[in-house]
Amino acid sequence: MRQDSQTLAGKAARGGASPLPAWVCLALMLAAPSTGPTHATELRLKRIVYRDHSVSTGSFKFHPVADVDHDGRLEMAYMTGRIDSLPANPQRWELGRFLPFNRWEVLHSDTAPFPPPNGMHRGYFMPGEFGDFDGDGLVELVGHNWIFGDTSCPSVICALEQTTPTGLPTEPTWQYQISEWGSLYQPIKLRGDLDGDSLSDLLNTTDSTESSLMLEACGDNQVRPVWTSERQVTDYGLAFGDFDLDGRQNFVGGWSYWSGRVMVWESTGDNRYEQVWSDSVGWPNGGLDCFSGNDVNRNGKPEFFMPFARSTGGNSWKCYLYMWEMTGDDEYARVLVDSGARQVSNPIGRALCADLDADGVEEVLWNTVQHVGVYQAVTATEFERVASWNNHHRPDPSSLTINAADVNYNGYTDLLVAGEFKLSVLEVEAVRVLGPNSGEALLPGDTCLVRWETYDPPPCDSVSLFLRTDTSYRLDTIVTGLAPADTPYAWVVPDVRAESAWVMAVAFGPGWQYDECDRPLTIGVPGITEQGRSAWRQWNPPTVLHGRLLVPAGVKAVLLDPAGRRVALLDPGENDLRRLAPGVYFIRPEGPAADNRPRKVIFAR
Repeated sequence: MRQDSQTLAGKAARGGASPLPAWVCLALMLAAPSTGPTHATELRLKRIVYRDHSVSTGSFKFHPVADVDHDGRLEMAYMTGRIDSLPANPQRWELGRFLPFNRWEVLHSDTAPFPPPNGMHRGYFMPGEFGDFDGDGLVELVGHNWIFGDTSCPSVICALEQTTPTGLPTEPTWQYQISEWGSLYQPIKLRGDLDGDSLSDLLNTTDSTESSLMLEACGDNQVRPVWTSERQVTDYGLAFGDFDLDGRQNFVGGWSYWSGRVMVWESTGDNRYEQVWSDSVGWPNGGLDCFSGNDVNRNGKPEFFMPFARSTGGNSWKCYLYMWEMTGDDEYARVLVDSGARQVSNPIGRALCADLDADGVEEVLWNTVQHVGVYQAVTATEFERVASWNNHHRPDPSSLTINAADVNYNGYTDLLVAGEFKLSVLEVEAVRVLGPNSGEALLPGDTCLVRWETYDPPPCDSVSLFLRTDTSYRLDTIVTGLAPADTPYAWVVPDVRAESAWVMAVAFGPGWQYDECDRPLTIGVPGITEQGRSAWRQWNPPTVLHGRLLVPAGVKAVLLDPAGRRVALLDPGENDLRRLAPGVYFIRPEGPAADNRPRKVIFAR
């Protein structure tokens, strides 16, 4: 039976029942109640996508993700290339799409000319965030650019917009100048209506004056400044929410120098925002990043987080991550999540909270550029690290930013880490194929032992096996509805011819996840013949044996238990196996006259 990526998402967890539509399964997943873990549990992160945009060093700082053309697939925007690397690797911004089964395609690219001409060119655009800022039903990609001139290069916040609701945001619309002499890539945050006037607001930090700016949409493709602060909010991320649960929106930032200052602003009226609370941690380099959680410790309160870092000499740093929660109206208490030493030139990058294991409770994802740590709350004030990813994009990475989205559409949130012109997409591992993994050459009728392993979390309800024989990810069903512990499974190779084939195991739980053999198999291809296998293939053992096994002349075999462990060596002739406990075993022939494919047998007394 043929399966594609849509029908697989709805495959019934037990018994191979008729598949449900993918959107129905996802709705059921989201509707199912979840109490979350009562203690921290180890998570295994595996890389499912790797994109190397360039061999040179560098970074794209932000990489927003959204379904901008409403086709059910997620797009990602990013800047890449180098301004002085024409023609091999020119600076450009690109828009790509994630496809099912961890695939990727580039949809749009604007290349920057060098040297830059006077004016503003789309190739120098730096993506910030997707959204419909002006409320016209068309998605905008808001970011930064420069207006190049003879003596100065003013920095601007600007937008590229769709021309139709199903198109890509590539057409320039509005722009607002924020600096006379250029700007670093500061965060842009679209958070809808913050002050209750039914107009969307945008918050941005400008580096030249170390201040913050609020823009408001005032018409189709029109914006205006409505608020500024003499304090820089953050460099990488911003925390938004009603953190003291008083019905008014807050945003959080900090002062990035020696005081370790944390500040909370609150909406107090139309285009009015007041600083209502502050805390001085005492560690330097705070305020470079700030992010929020949705009750990560399950006590009914939203929280916000801020990292700090103090230099201990050279590229050595002591890093700290703190969390704050409300204790009253405009009052918050501080909790240390974790601290540790890092060897990196820059120890702070964009971080966030996301539910990676689909248990309904977010994890804290702390980005220290050298690595990303994943934390779970075990009490209201205690956290444990349950996973980590070491940044291998460059031996001494200088920047790393992260994002989170279900980019392979399987019900699990993925972690996207980008830096040094490279992107790695990580997912909590649910299943792993243990064999066949060695590029075996199979013939129709062979019995191949398929082995796998599942992990918890995330929990697994059932496992299904599929065969892929092309690059389109249309799948032939091997078996469905196996229990996770039903490994190994004796698969009889079908009568097909394939120069490259992969056995795939799919684990169904809160979502579904697949893994496939490390190297492709060959099935019935020219050059793989019956020669040298005849002695083994002449023996067709019965399904049920009663303590004795006749092995053909010229053949030796190994008897394996269901875990793949050797039980006995079988010689040509009659073998007395009455000492074995009744049950399921596998026979694997060996030697030049053998095909090395295990056969399933059952011993009974």
